[in-house]
Amino acid sequence: MRLERPEGTQATISGNTPVMGRAVPPKKGFSLALGTLLGGLRGNFLRLLRTILTTAILAAVLAALIQMSRKPDGIPAAEPANEAQATKLFQGIKAFAETVYPRALDVSQAQANNYLAARIVPDAAAEGGSVLSARFERAFVVIGQGELQFFVQQKLFGWPVFIYLIAKPEPGQDEVSGAATTTLRVTGGGIGRIRFESRLVPILEKNLASVMALTADATGILQRASSVTFTPGVAKLSWSGSKAPGR
Repeated sequence: MRLERPEGTQATISGNTPVMGRAVPPKKGFSLALGTLLGGLRGNFLRLLRTILTTAILAAVLAALIQMSRKPDGIPAAEPANEAQATKLFQGIKAFAETVYPRALDVSQAQANNYLAARIVPDAAAEGGSVLSARFERAFVVIGQGELQFFVQQKLFGWPVFIYLIAKPEPGQDEVSGAATTTLRVTGGGIGRIRFESRLVPILEKNLASVMALTADATGILQRASSVTFTPGVAKLSWSGSKAPGR
């Protein structure tokens, strides 16, 4: 059967016809809000952490500087040097060290410091090796139980700075004669009331080398002692000599 459409009509196709609907706005998801919140909290936390760390570091540095500038306990007062007594002490120790008979001698802290005051003066102490080119003031010792503290007092920007090394007697033996000797071994040190770690002690030794070099004569004689004992305020020295007692 022939199918024809009347004139003036348009062909149509039946089926689903798309319908324009309303645009659906994006959902404000909970995950987006939470992510923004967490991101803000993380940024604030990191900034707070950096601030706390920076403040802690600055506080630690400031506290260390304050402790370094403080005067240590037990520092003896500066006394005028007595050249005659210093010379007498040095000659007496030298004579005991060279004698063939056993000898012993007690040297007080005051006697040792008078010797240092007479031998190490500001004009003689080189300033090139001092910390931050500080000006040399004086050198002295503090004798404690089993150890000696060698101090160099300097002035930095008008403020006294105390640098020190800690030495302990260590028995040894002369390689040639076989006689007993004593070495003062540096075991520590510090600045002010700050004690340095052992690995930093060579820095202190380097800065004090020019001052310590002026005590070479005295330390050389001390090294020839067969025994050195430190008690508070006193250094007990003894030399065995080449002859036994009674001979």
